[in-house]
Amino acid sequence: MKYLIYALVAITVISCKNFETSATDDKIAETPNVEIADKIPTPQLTLKQANNLAQLPLHCIETEYPNKMGHVTASPTDQKRPTVQHPVFYGCFDWHSAVHGYWSAVTLLKNFPELEQREELLLKIHNNLTIENIAVEVAYFNTANNTSFERTYGWAWLLKLQQELDSWDSVEGEKFSEILQPLTDVIVTRYMEYLPKLNYAIRVGEHSNTAFGMAFAHDYAVHSQNSAFKNNIESRARDFYLKDTDCPISWEPSGYDFLSPCLEEVDIMRRILPEMAFHKWIKE
Repeated sequence: MKYLIYALVAITVISCKNFETSATDDKIAETPNVEIADKIPTPQLTLKQANNLAQLPLHCIETEYPNKMGHVTASPTDQKRPTVQHPVFYGCFDWHSAVHGYWSAVTLLKNFPELEQREELLLKIHNNLTIENIAVEVAYFNTANNTSFERTYGWAWLLKLQQELDSWDSVEGEKFSEILQPLTDVIVTRYMEYLPKLNYAIRVGEHSNTAFGMAFAHDYAVHSQNSAFKNNIESRARDFYLKDTDCPISWEPSGYDFLSPCLEEVDIMRRILPEMAFHKWIKE
C-alpha cells in the first residue's frame, strides 16, 4: 500500500507543478513546517479474497503449456521441454510469471494459515521447489548463452520470493528459503556484474525497466544486510536518476506499458534518498 501512497503523492506533485502561483501554494509556502498526515487506511485482504487469489498459483505453477521460453539455443541438443529446462519455474506461461506465482502462493500461505486449499498449494511447492531442481535452475543461468536470462524483471521477482521465504516464520519457510538461496546468490552476482556496466537506465514501462528491477533488488539488499549490493544499487540509481527533471508523466501510459516509468523512478529514489533530499528531488 505504501507504493500506492507514494505513487499518488508523485502524481499530485508533478501534475500541480505548473500551478505554483495559486493561493493554496502561497499559503503553504508561508508555512514551511507543514506536516502531511498519512490518513489513507491500508486495505486489508479478506480470507474470501485470499481463497480466490490462491486459485491463480494453484492453477498455473504446474501448468507447463503454453510456454514462452525466452531461451537462446546453442545447439540442437539444447532444445528441452519447459519442465526439463526449468523444473521449478516452468509454469504460468513464462519464467518470471512462474516466480511471482510462487511469491503469491507463499504470501497467501504466510498471511492466511486457514486458507481453504492450503495443503494442496503447499504440496505443489514441495513437489517442485527441491534441492535437485534448484541446482538445474542454477546450472541454466551459468550456461554461456543465457547468463542474462530474465534480466532484470525475473531477477527482481526471484529476490522478492527469497525475501518472502526468509521472513516466513515456519518450518516450510525455513526449508524453502534454504533451498532457493543458491539461485538467489547467482542473481545477486548477476546484478553486481550488470549494474556497473549499464551506461543508461532503461526507462520503458515494461519488464526491462531499470528502476523497477533496482527497487526490488534494493529491498532484498537491505533485508539480507548485503551492504556491497545495497551500495552498488544506490550508487547506480543516483547516476541514472538524480539529475532528472520534468519526467513526462503526461505521456503515460504507452500502448505497451504496465509500469509507469516516472513512478518507478520515484519508487527507487524514495528508497535511497534521505527524506528531505527526496522531497526536493521530486519537486524538480
